[in-house]
Amino acid sequence: MKVKVLNLKEGMLLKHPVFSNELVLMDRGQVINEKHIERLKHYHIHEVDIVSDKELKLREIKEKEKIIKEEFKKAYKETVIKTKELFSKAIDKDVDNKVVDSIVGDTLKNLEKNSDIFLTLLSMREEGNYLYEHSIKTTIIALSIGKRLGYKDEELKLLGKACLLHDIGMFSIDNKVLNKKEKLSEKELLIIRNHTKEGAEILKKEEEVVRLSALHHHERVDGEGYPNKIRGEELPEIVRIVSIADIYTALISDRGYREAKDPKEVITYLMQMSAKQVDTNIVKKLLENMSLFAIGSYVRLNNGLRAKVVKATENPFRPVVDVEEGDKFERIDLSDRDNALIYIMRLIV
Repeated sequence: MKVKVLNLKEGMLLKHPVFSNELVLMDRGQVINEKHIERLKHYHIHEVDIVSDKELKLREIKEKEKIIKEEFKKAYKETVIKTKELFSKAIDKDVDNKVVDSIVGDTLKNLEKNSDIFLTLLSMREEGNYLYEHSIKTTIIALSIGKRLGYKDEELKLLGKACLLHDIGMFSIDNKVLNKKEKLSEKELLIIRNHTKEGAEILKKEEEVVRLSALHHHERVDGEGYPNKIRGEELPEIVRIVSIADIYTALISDRGYREAKDPKEVITYLMQMSAKQVDTNIVKKLLENMSLFAIGSYVRLNNGLRAKVVKATENPFRPVVDVEEGDKFERIDLSDRDNALIYIMRLIV
């Protein structure tokens, strides 16, 4: 924002450095005081670039968001450790429900605190921890869907538990099979598919819907899933949520035999599946939380500006973005009618 030196006030923040010939009179980021104003007048500088109030406010917001994200990253790593301990004990003994409640409770608190920043954790990778991370990320997604569906606290806690434990049967499978990069043999495929029954057996003392989520999260609405080819509408809604969250998380994750897909590909795939294989209403609620463009990714707008995706809206094609290019520094809600003429052209890789 250009401001005439005569109109400068103490406390304003300089956006760009000020030169007189080759002499640097002031550096960017300096807070203006009376001495600065007098110096600028002395060197016959008529106007300077000042950081606008709008930009200052956005900078403060982004700084707070940065702090929150670091807190979330730390919490996420601690959750991975908790989940490892939980699963290692649950294979041989009963599930430690105090640890489950702690993990689900913390996840809900963080979603409440800032769901958009929390969902950026889906892109985190902890080497060698795929199964643990898969369970945690699936729980994050499932709970965000549950909140959109209007679930109450107790329902959310039960959903979180069912999702956290849904793949527990995978821990009974030999790592050689789990981590195999080549195509699985028929025998190995059967071993993998049997994880649903193994999980249900481990969870036989838990709530019915928790056991069913382990047993039936690979069933499909059209009855073409496994292990029992049960049609989706015959399954509790919680199981159907776990199923969709499981698919989404698996596809956005790197595996030994394939690279992670970007959210746009995954959402397109789920929309195609929703025609007959998964619950259409639950997919819609997922889309309300997820932009087609991953939060934290960079995109090119139709006005030529580069922007960062920072928040999902109910329209997956039109998220909230931050523009930080040239003199532009603003947050734009592309779903707002006032911004109807601005849209995303493409993802910047």
